Amino acid sequence: MALEIERKYLVHPEHLPPLENGREFIQGYLCETPEIRFRITDTQTIVTIKQILGPGERHEYEFVPRKGIDADELEHLKTIALWPPLRKIRYKVPFEGQLWEIDIYQDENAGLMTCETELPSRDHPFTLPPWAGEEITSDGRYANIRLTQSPLSKR
Repeated sequence: MALEIERKYLVHPEHLPPLENGREFIQGYLCETPEIRFRITDTQTIVTIKQILGPGERHEYEFVPRKGIDADELEHLKTIALWPPLRKIRYKVPFEGQLWEIDIYQDENAGLMTCETELPSRDHPFTLPPWAGEEITSDGRYANIRLTQSPLSKR
């Protein structure tokens, strides 16, 4: 199981560079503790198991099912998910040696934009890009699992 260390921020959209090659994700949760989620893109399905260690730190195990998910299986996954899955468009943008993922949420979380970067260690230095606003790494309201449980439009 890999150790995932990440930092997450709200986005100042007026400072974003042009975004290209976004990928749509459909993401749902099958279990809360440990967190078990499925993520489906146009090209693959990934199942992830996460054990939360602390703010921004998790043990993470990911695997890709041997065969893809067809439309009927996707609909079934949506029905067994704990809450309705969320949709977001993800863009990958390099900045000063760090890869940043910018997520633009859809549907009931429309209007929310976040960015995050993964770090090799907790104390690894990095430079914030101009589009990074308030840090929300420790704010559980912005965890994807919470956004499925309690979408922004219902708060």
